[in-house]
Amino acid sequence: MNKTTMQKRVGIIGAALVIGLATLGAYAQTSPPPATVAPAAPPPAPAPTAIVTGQSVSNSIAPATFFVTAENYFTSFNHDLAGTFAKPKQIEVISGVDTYDSKMSAALSLDYQLWNHLGIRATGRGATVGAALSNAGAGISYHRVVVDVDISVYAQGGWDFDRKQARGELGVQFLKALTENTFAGISLYVPIEKGVGTSPGFSVLTGFTF
Repeated sequence: MNKTTMQKRVGIIGAALVIGLATLGAYAQTSPPPATVAPAAPPPAPAPTAIVTGQSVSNSIAPATFFVTAENYFTSFNHDLAGTFAKPKQIEVISGVDTYDSKMSAALSLDYQLWNHLGIRATGRGATVGAALSNAGAGISYHRVVVDVDISVYAQGGWDFDRKQARGELGVQFLKALTENTFAGISLYVPIEKGVGTSPGFSVLTGFTF
């Protein structure tokens, strides 16, 4: 693997982490704990519909993109769940669906927060739940908690059973508490493997802590 390829992969993960931390940090500083508020005023009357060349054109806001929806989800902090990811010696059991290079796979990870913000993790992937492993690996993780969101970066090494060669992986993961012991989230990762491109993989995640 040449130096330029490696720099691209690290750059992708670094950019995602910086953007995520900056966004969540800004919202955390401006998001006070829930308080009682006065009833909202009734909504204004809908704007009139414009007529253009015989067709009705709505003045409504265009549907939010996926990234705007994700930003709103992860920055709508619930201070009642601020302790979900703050338990010492905590284990996160994370299941999800990965998509990489137009292929989908099932994934299962375990992340044990060993000391302070540091953890150790292991991940296995297969074509479907219960199928033979296509790749597996283990490594380290670093966690930062912003109210009820756990942001982590990780690096791991392992084996690609399909290609029969060693592989590595760098990733950033965002988990949002749903209850005191459950969560949902997303992750972005790039593989470090001979013959594999620099395109990032994406995962939709869910799981629980204990």
